Amino acid sequence: MVKGAESPPAEWDFLNAAGQRLKLEISTRMVEQGGKYVEVEGIGRDITERKHLERELLEVSNREQRRIGHDLHDGVCQQLAAIAYLTDILADQLQAQGHAASSEAEKIGRLINETISQTRSVARGLFPVRLEENGITSALEELAANTSSLFKINCRFSCEQPLPALENGAALHLYYIVQEAVLNAAKHGKAANIEISLANSNDRLALTVKDDGAGFQVSGVTGAGMGIRIMRYRARVIGAILDLKSQPGHGTQVTCGFHSLHENSTTNGRRN
Repeated sequence: MVKGAESPPAEWDFLNAAGQRLKLEISTRMVEQGGKYVEVEGIGRDITERKHLERELLEVSNREQRRIGHDLHDGVCQQLAAIAYLTDILADQLQAQGHAASSEAEKIGRLINETISQTRSVARGLFPVRLEENGITSALEELAANTSSLFKINCRFSCEQPLPALENGAALHLYYIVQEAVLNAAKHGKAANIEISLANSNDRLALTVKDDGAGFQVSGVTGAGMGIRIMRYRARVIGAILDLKSQPGHGTQVTCGFHSLHENSTTNGRRN
């Protein structure tokens, strides 16, 4: 009887003889016969086109997300601000005329202003202006502050060491990884405390999001939601490794480690 013990597939980058970049998915299987391993079988699949399409879809998603955030900030928020201004004028006029409805108009104005605040928070999450203007540290500080305000929880960001310069694309992927982890902790994990930290050691960055929420069984993460799968893919795009640790009742920790000098370059036999 022949049995096989398969290893999880690994992805490798190669340059072929023509200098073209190829991405292969390599899987191996130990073949057992008569209680002994008699050979190793290897299968290589060319997944270059699939990965190219996946990356294009992600980039389209990023552009649309930023466009929607821009439209919310410069369109919807501005219109709401104008409505709030007119409502305040109406409330003042009703109060001057002694109408009891003036208090209702003031209430409507307060609700509109709260809606503006929430919409701006959403817009900043979709379109992180701070990231482009001041870098990843400033953007994550703002994300932590907005999370604390929006979900009424304690969300903190810390970064003790100075950071090397990050390429904009890598910084954007890191930001969205943290954003997804934070939203999962606040909305699904019902965490009361979330800690975001960014550490630098010899140009090796470690970005960690740790919470005290409900947690979950990591063994079931293979069929997890789209959010976790996209986080993992974003990490692979920038050559990073995403580590997910969680236990029911003991919170969750997401760590993304990568080399800051990585430029998504490809060498013969480079593994992602």
